[in-house]
Amino acid sequence: MRNILFATGMSLVLAACGGSGSNSDLRAKEASLVNISGVWDASELIDDKQDEFYVVIKDHGEISFYDYMGDEYDNLDNCYQNVSYSLTDLGDDLFEMVTNLSVVSNIKAQLDGDRLVLTRNDESQTLIKSNRLESSFSPLCITDFGQSVRTSLFTQQD
Repeated sequence: MRNILFATGMSLVLAACGGSGSNSDLRAKEASLVNISGVWDASELIDDKQDEFYVVIKDHGEISFYDYMGDEYDNLDNCYQNVSYSLTDLGDDLFEMVTNLSVVSNIKAQLDGDRLVLTRNDESQTLIKSNRLESSFSPLCITDFGQSVRTSLFTQQD
């Protein structure tokens, strides 16, 4: 079982980094709510098992997490466990995600094409832009499996 609670007590701070190369066309985009909005694939291999996981960011300031429970890693029901929180643009490429329990801060984001790299406390995760629609994450789980987001990037550690 994952050792991080499922997206509770979170706050997200995103900061974009500009490219340092001589070709300005290769520079990373500013990580504004508009630029980072969309469906992001955060799936990964954990203990040689595929964990299907998505992050949806909306330009009006909502972030949602969808963890597929029927994948090889969770091996539970054929449904998506979901939780959503607010995401506030603090300006200067910084954002804050607040839940009903806590705030998690100091997450930097580098947006480069179809990749969004999140870094916090020397840990990074790359999200890949997905063509999926949020409505495709169906059915939603009726049961709360108590599973956790398997990355500490989205969990309070301060």
